[in-house]
Amino acid sequence: MLTERKGYAIVNGRLAQFRAPGHDPGWDDAWRSLGDETLRHILRPTRRLGSLGRCFLKWLPKDGMVLEAGCGTGIWVHRLRGRGYACVGVDRSLSALAASLRVVRDLPVTGGDVLALPFADGALGGYISLGVIEHFQEGPSRVLREAVRVLRPGGVAIVSVPYHSPIRRTAIAPVSQAVLEDRGYAFYQYYFTFEDLCGELAAAGLEPLPETWYYELGKGLTDERWPWLAPLFRWSPLRLAYDAAFRRFSPVAARSGHMVTAIARKRG
Repeated sequence: MLTERKGYAIVNGRLAQFRAPGHDPGWDDAWRSLGDETLRHILRPTRRLGSLGRCFLKWLPKDGMVLEAGCGTGIWVHRLRGRGYACVGVDRSLSALAASLRVVRDLPVTGGDVLALPFADGALGGYISLGVIEHFQEGPSRVLREAVRVLRPGGVAIVSVPYHSPIRRTAIAPVSQAVLEDRGYAFYQYYFTFEDLCGELAAAGLEPLPETWYYELGKGLTDERWPWLAPLFRWSPLRLAYDAAFRRFSPVAARSGHMVTAIARKRG
């Protein structure tokens, strides 16, 4: 599948999305486009934890440090702290962190690389990665091994990735990677099935738990199937309401989720 903005190919046995030249501004530019007013809204005092709130509350330990690796604006670091968690964030985008720190001066975030985290072995009780590991073309194994290193035995990892859902499998017809690269398209991200994600977690030394969370269900429908509906789901209250209404119906969530989440513990 090839459009003027993006294309898809099978890379290393996994569905991969490529971005057309000029349509991938980079993370620093993307975060920089958020104004202070937007950040004040994102980082406002609230107890809401979004679509993964129940997952966070069920699985994240309160007796140890929790890291969000690839925290961006630090929204979940901020909100989890408000729920009593000792949470810190690491991100490579210094501009995003600097902007957030102008709004919340004591936000515990720092610049860093998810491949070389600034924590000792076994220092963390929890690890959150939401939409990060899919952006490594060589695959997620190095990122996940680093997560295992910093987690204590029994520590919990919550990892979300774009979902290779049944809807995407029927809506997308991949083309050759060579065709995309010849036209200047660059790798952007992978899509995973839940089984694929669990396999990567297990290979890194984590024990996946038999619980699946799907979210951004509306975006999963609109991205490839009904893009004309996408503006509706950009309105956060509708997006969250749709998620809340249909997540309980697992066949609907399993077909239409945009993101899939796995929970795993460090062995030992």
